[in-house]
Formats: sequence, C-alpha cells, structure tokens
Amino acid sequence: LHLHCPIHFELALPAVCLRRSTPLIVVNATLHQRAVPSFVERLEARWFGELFRNAIRYWYTPNDIFKSWLTAGGVPEERVVVTGDLRFDGLKALGAKTPEFAGVLQFLSDLRQPIIVAGSVNAIDEEGPVIDGWLALRRKYPGARLIMAPRHVNNVENMGTLYAYLERKGVNFVRRSEGVGRLPEAEALVVDVFGELPYYYSIAAVAYIGRNHGVLEPLRFRVPT
Repeated sequence: LHLHCPIHFELALPAVCLRRSTPLIVVNATLHQRAVPSFVERLEARWFGELFRNAIRYWYTPNDIFKSWLTAGGVPEERVVVTGDLRFDGLKALGAKTPEFAGVLQFLSDLRQPIIVAGSVNAIDEEGPVIDGWLALRRKYPGARLIMAPRHVNNVENMGTLYAYLERKGVNFVRRSEGVGRLPEAEALVVDVFGELPYYYSIAAVAYIGRNHGVLEPLRFRVPT
C-alpha cells in the first residue's frame, strides 16, 4: 500500500504514530496504481511497508467501488468505511444575501415544516427516488417542502426530464429563476440558478447529496445527510 499513494509519505509518520498509539485516518481513500519511483523506495516498501497498513485505523472512502479496490489491495474490510466524498475546500463562510433571497429563506424557515434539500443531483435516476420519498413523507407531513438543486442546470435535456417527472407526479413546483411570486403556493422549488445551494442546506431538515459530491456542505449545519 505504501507504493499505491500518489504522494510520497515518509515512513517516519506511521512509525511514530504506532509508537505513540496515535491512529491515522485516510480521508477520500482510494487505491491508486502502484508506482516505484526508486530502488530505495522499493526496499522501503518491502521492509517497512506494513507500517502503513498497521498504523491506519480507518480508510474513509466515497463509494462502494473504491471500497472494493481497497479491500482487494489488502486493506482489512472492517477498517474501510463508506462515508461519501469528504471535501474540505467548500466550507467557506456564507456571503451576503440579496434582500429577495433573504426573503425566500425567511419564508421557508417560517413555515415550520420539514424542508428536504436535494443538492447536486445529476439525473432522473436519483432525482426520481428523492421526489418519491418526499411525496411519501408528505403523507405524514403535508406541509413538507422539497428543494431540488440539480448539478447541471444548463443541461436542457436533464432539466426537461426533471420537470416532466414533477408534472407527472402532480407536483406544484416553481423554478428559482421565476422569482418569488409563486413561491408561497409551490410545494417544491427547483433551484435552476447557481450559488444558492449552501444557504438552503442551512435551513434543511434532511439533505440528500448527489452521487460523488461532498457531504460536508450540509453536515456543517448539523443536518442529517
């Protein structure tokens, strides 16, 4: 495993962690192609490569495919945990809101109803089940709202498929680009503009993350994800 890392790590790191009983954790773990940059590193891997395997307590990986690669490479299965994508680079402070957008968030918060936010969804094969699950939830909480923020809002075909699915299910929805006029009567909001998704997470009761996207954006607000 030592030679499967794209960035070289000194063997002193796992050695001192083992000596001090300090667990290492790999975030966004996957198994890269094996590479042997030098003869010395080949010897290091042969003699001391097990230091990494023994020192790393958990491998947090984005999906089941990466988990299968890691276990096939020799990582103990009980140490591999599928968490989703844990990206830290998007956790910036939220900027100022326009008065109109602040009013949208305030209106939704004042409803005191469950708000389900589906962010960075890619296609109808995951958008459809989210919509169906929200409709099932509405049988218990009729006022529950759905906010769906597709990843590719400029993809006319994908957006059209989403709108057709909502219409087929009888959902009264509004597009964010239409403004706020129809928002009070709408059951669902489709965010077809850029830059607003983190704000919706901040008022969500539950969040759903599209495949291969970061789960920390809603988790920073302590939203079940």
